Amino acid sequence: VIRLYYQNMIMYAALPLVMAAACFVFWSLYYCRYKRHIEKKTGRIAASLIILFFLVHPTIVQYMFSNFNCMKIDSEQRVVNDLEVKCWQTEHVLYSMSTAVPSLVVWGFGIPLFAWIVLARNKDNLESTETREKYGFLINGYKKQYYYWESVNMYRKI
Repeated sequence: VIRLYYQNMIMYAALPLVMAAACFVFWSLYYCRYKRHIEKKTGRIAASLIILFFLVHPTIVQYMFSNFNCMKIDSEQRVVNDLEVKCWQTEHVLYSMSTAVPSLVVWGFGIPLFAWIVLARNKDNLESTETREKYGFLINGYKKQYYYWESVNMYRKI
């Protein structure tokens, strides 16, 4: 039986994938039902994913880092969020290395990096309607030459 603490960790690690699948299904059903502007489907999916990923990013990062927040209780190191979990015991190391660390790398550093790469590839087209529909959430409020600043802010928050 997997402890609830580790189940939550796995859930947070899988959350972006589940959200991506749900977003794709939603927009696919929407465009099947209404059969209009099917060419805008990928733009809407991209915009939805960017918003969803940026909303869950801090929560995922915080939960994964909390796995390494240990305190000494009765001469034993325990995870602060679940005091029944002993730090650096076999189970803790297993979930830390198989779930928390990869999640921090992929989601914690990957989401802002991916946003920066996408915006850097489109930096000459940031004023176009199509680009603003997809990536407006990332660039609205910034001058054109500072298109990357939302990614910098996300890394700063880590």
